[in-house]
Amino acid sequence: MVVKKGSEGSFTVLKNSETPFYTYESSLKEGFKNTSLTEINPNLLAFLLDQISIQQSNIQEVHIRETEERYIVDIFINRSYTTLSNTALCYYYYFILLRPTYNDFTEYLHQLYFDESISEEKRESKIRKYQLKLNYYIAALEKTYLTDTSQNVSLHKGIQDVFRCMHRYLDRILIYMEECCDTYLDKELGVSYEQRREFISTYYDVSQELIVLFKQQKLPKEIELELCKPLYKITSDTFTPLTYIKREFYRKYIDLFTRLFTKLESPDHDQVYSLMIALDLNTHNVGKAMSIELLHRLEDFSTQTERQTYLYRQLIRVEEVPVTSPISYHSEFPSLKTYLISYIRQRIALSHQTYEIEQINTKKIPGSDMGIVNITKSKVVKRKINLTIPELALFARLFTEIKVVSVKENKQQYFKFLSQIYMSKDDKDISENSVKNAFYSSSKDTLASVERLLIRMLNTIQKFKDSKMIS
Repeated sequence: MVVKKGSEGSFTVLKNSETPFYTYESSLKEGFKNTSLTEINPNLLAFLLDQISIQQSNIQEVHIRETEERYIVDIFINRSYTTLSNTALCYYYYFILLRPTYNDFTEYLHQLYFDESISEEKRESKIRKYQLKLNYYIAALEKTYLTDTSQNVSLHKGIQDVFRCMHRYLDRILIYMEECCDTYLDKELGVSYEQRREFISTYYDVSQELIVLFKQQKLPKEIELELCKPLYKITSDTFTPLTYIKREFYRKYIDLFTRLFTKLESPDHDQVYSLMIALDLNTHNVGKAMSIELLHRLEDFSTQTERQTYLYRQLIRVEEVPVTSPISYHSEFPSLKTYLISYIRQRIALSHQTYEIEQINTKKIPGSDMGIVNITKSKVVKRKINLTIPELALFARLFTEIKVVSVKENKQQYFKFLSQIYMSKDDKDISENSVKNAFYSSSKDTLASVERLLIRMLNTIQKFKDSKMIS
């Protein structure tokens, strides 16, 4: 028992544990003193007797180690079965019954793990069957015995302590399965109770620190709340249950944000968002909040061209963020990166449509038919361009789609014109059919490379604006 010293001779139990049927050894643990009852502080002795509810005559020995703030006390007790209550007898019955059961079952699991006579599928099936049953029994016991806030077995032995005894051994088997058979476990099921307590104990303080740091970043309230939610689960222990997958995600989540705030005391918002994408914090509220944040930023621009430039920059930024987490926060939801890329593309398309409508609504000016091309047969010198045939054909398609070039429904002449005036970076001779085929069908690689070129063009235009290269 660990007893904290208080003021005016008061005491508080910090920790207590019991080892039934202990094999007594006369040797002392380091730092302990074999203390007779007459040598013990009378107030402390009265407190100890009250806590364990026994007569002095039942005490065989008392070993005490005293520090400035506390006492560490080992009390060796002799008790007759006839003095025990029925509930206490029930507790010790299950204690004696389950101890060899634990040893036998863990030995069986060990043999099963190394049994070469069965297939991997059968081994996994058996281990998962035991895991599922253990989770079921443990969950039932937790509903019964976790109604009490105390997690230690009481020295007075109530009925909940009987359930604690059963639960402790089943939980230890589940812990052994994680240590011995981890690769075969169903990671969608909950971890053991003791592992959950250990996880919370390990990450409780750092979770509280991260909550404070998130609130200091002046992020949009919706995003701040979503960032803190996983941490609140740890500080308030609201896991129902804590699965192996979620535990791994929380570990990665805390580790990466701790690194970020260690490296940068005040990272900018985009750095925080990039880490959220890398971790795939793909809750519905996160996606919604980041979409709203993007809309707020677009309000800072006065023209559709400026908005499109910003959107393209954001698109390439999101696309370049690597998703480093092997698991997502919600495995059944689309990834946060996929959602944001789709949303940004939708905003780009909407911006283009808005721009076209604005152009239609403006007064038509002289010379607006510029760009309409009549293809005529003429001999020209071919020019080499730093594009592949598929890239050239995609640019040609874009020009026709946005009405920069009009071919008056005669696309074949357009393909012939392109093949006659250009050499690609790979081929001197370009056929009409190769341009035609690439015009109507573009690969993902071609779309990506042309998109990069367009973004470079937009960035170049922005540089011209910034350097005031405007006539």
